[in-house]
Amino acid sequence: MLRFFLSFFLFLSAGLSHSDEITPIERILTVNAINGTKQAGVLSSLSNAQTPSILVVIIPGHPTMLRASTNSANGKIELQHPGSFVVRERLRLLDADIVTLAIDCRSDFYAVCSDDYQMSEQRYKDVLPLMDAAKNTFPSIKQVWLLSTSRGFLSSAGFTKYAGDYFTGIIHTAGT
Repeated sequence: MLRFFLSFFLFLSAGLSHSDEITPIERILTVNAINGTKQAGVLSSLSNAQTPSILVVIIPGHPTMLRASTNSANGKIELQHPGSFVVRERLRLLDADIVTLAIDCRSDFYAVCSDDYQMSEQRYKDVLPLMDAAKNTFPSIKQVWLLSTSRGFLSSAGFTKYAGDYFTGIIHTAGT
């Protein structure tokens, strides 16, 4: 019995040390949008995600903004508005086959991403090049899912109206 537990413990220890080597990698993607503005997002993957096939596009709830920056001391991504749980928990969605892209509001919106803009065709046109940039980073992506929460549903509803068959599916939550 002791031998079994020792073997089991060694097995778990080996698994834990292996999983410690797999780390999240985040980068800020930015593309040009209308009238000289910028559209940004945070692309997250695991270090072992060489050929992921699924991109989950995360649209946060109110104020539907992230305002990401890179901490110069440690290189980590920091969010001015980490608010929505889908944004805070984005790293839990990652595996070797899944990467996430958390979407910010366009740079000319300062306090909140307005409802009218979120539902507009312009919002989709601003975000589409960002999603394409994520797909270009990982050309193996075959499926794009939308994950929105709370007021983020305004964007996901607008995206589906203008996107045709770009998205594989949509998940909307109402949590906090």
